[in-house]
Amino acid sequence: MKIVFLTQNDPIYVVKFFERFLLTYSDLSEIIGVVVSRPMGKKSTLDLAKQMLHLYGPFGFFRMAIKYAYAKASDCIWLSCRIGRTSSIPTLCRKLTIPLIYEDNINSDSFISRLEDLQPDLLISVASPFVFSKDLIQASRKACINIHNAPLPKYRGMLPSFWQLYNQEKFGGITIHEVNEKLDEGRIISQKSVQIKENETLHSLIIKTKVASAHMLNDVINMYDNDTVTYYENRPEEGTYFSFPTRHEARTFRKMGMKFF
Repeated sequence: MKIVFLTQNDPIYVVKFFERFLLTYSDLSEIIGVVVSRPMGKKSTLDLAKQMLHLYGPFGFFRMAIKYAYAKASDCIWLSCRIGRTSSIPTLCRKLTIPLIYEDNINSDSFISRLEDLQPDLLISVASPFVFSKDLIQASRKACINIHNAPLPKYRGMLPSFWQLYNQEKFGGITIHEVNEKLDEGRIISQKSVQIKENETLHSLIIKTKVASAHMLNDVINMYDNDTVTYYENRPEEGTYFSFPTRHEARTFRKMGMKFF
């Protein structure tokens, strides 16, 4: 089995998935590439900062900035002294000698050509910030799959953990599904429910689902390896879609007593 991951350079949340998955996966030599894009894809650093400020508010934005700075500092210490823990996906890959590829346009002809040369059996999207083109999807031998932190077909779209809390769900979910050219509409492979506790924060729910999805992915890869995958319909008529929360929706979230951290 030859596996390529497509992800973004997030040292706060997405790295939690990779920490757990790479710790538990039986044969890291099967991972022939981790493709890292900048956070939120085409957004500039300024636009990304504005979006985070609108979401978290000034105090929450400051807390997130501290977490980000701490992760970066931890990473620099490990790179220079090889002590402490790694806090980024690129450094984690270097530590485990997993091939690392930086690419901010994964739908480009040049990148797809490079990917085809690698001949991956599985392409796995973990919070990749792009909608995949048909050519990109078809660059895998067996399947192109995605991890979505919601019980599809409900909560398609952006930041599903926020919306599940916003709508006061008692249970959230994780779905691993095929990727097609429509957002979060590919056939479902595996699903798991996750209890949303009374004091759950957005921060804790995202980390909980990232860690749980790492264990789910182990099982899904084994299904593909043994040709035992079963698909379930992802019914579009039952689907709900949510975009990134607006400043007003973030304020409403806080007024409802919900917390980001």
